[in-house]
This record gives sequence, C-alpha cells and structure tokens, in this order.
Amino acid sequence: MGLLRRFVPDQAVASVAEIDLDGLRKRGIGGLLLDVDNTLAAWNSEEIAPETEAWLAKAREQFAVCIVSNSTKRRRIQALKERLGVEALAPAGKPWPCAFRKGMKVTGTAPEATIVVGDQLLTDVFGAHWAGCQAILVERVSPREFLSTRLVRPLERLLIGWLQRRGTWPTPEKAGSAGGGAD
Repeated sequence: MGLLRRFVPDQAVASVAEIDLDGLRKRGIGGLLLDVDNTLAAWNSEEIAPETEAWLAKAREQFAVCIVSNSTKRRRIQALKERLGVEALAPAGKPWPCAFRKGMKVTGTAPEATIVVGDQLLTDVFGAHWAGCQAILVERVSPREFLSTRLVRPLERLLIGWLQRRGTWPTPEKAGSAGGGAD
C-alpha cells in the first residue's frame, strides 16, 4: 500500500476530548502538535468547547504542546496562544515536514515521541506521517470550512471509505494499541 498508508491515522476519534492522554504518556509520547481550525475550535473562531479546554489544560500538565496551524489570521492565533498558554506556529505550511519539525523544535520532542492531532487527512495525517510522527484524526468541530478544505473533503471521504473497505482504517482495537483510547 506504500504511500496510501500515510493517509491512515494511528487513531480516529470524535473529538480531542476522547484522546487518552494517560495512554499516550505511557507509550512515551512527550509532545502534542495540535491543529486549530475544526480541531480545537470552529474554523475562523476563537471559541473552544469547555470539554476541549479541559482536555487541553490536562494535556499541558503532561506534554509539551504546540499549535501548528495553516491559518493566516495571526492575531487570532496569537489570542488563542495566550489564552490557552501554548506556543503556536502559523501559518505553518502543512503538510510539508518542515512545519512539523518546527513544532517538534518547540516541544523538544523527536518524531517518535510526537503526536499530531487534526481534522484533515491531507494536511494533518499525511503531513504527520511524512514528518515521521503519529497522527490522531478528529471529526471536524463545524461544517464551516476554508474553501480549499471544502473542495478536498469529498476526496477525503472517498479515501476513508476505500481504506475502511480494505480493513486498514483504525478500529477501536487498533486505536487502543496505537492511540491508547476508544474510537
């Protein structure tokens, strides 16, 4: 399967709040690189759900955390960075590996000790694997999206369906061994 394997997340969950932080820590993960748009907050928004903020507060206690976003709204990202108490890189240039390497420089972690969390196969999951990291795919927070993202979502759905039919998409058992949590 080769290249297509880079599109398969190590875990797929409904939201970041479902990610088992203790399980990640037990597996030697030390750094989290987080997407913002439709991962932590709705696209182009600074509002974050209370359960996501609670998860992020717990994550900051156990991990080095950095936001890695392609957003060009620097003031918005700066406001989120300050409010959440995490470092942020934007616009990062995902899926290029250099975007994730910059994030790992901030977290001080090697690729094998870093998890990328995001809502897109083509930027977050593919880019994470290209950079040697693991990836957790979350369902998008909102249907509102940047135009280019809306254009690639049908391709993502086709790819996910094909990977599911082949049996290569993460199941709860695979996610438990790879991501330490339930689907």
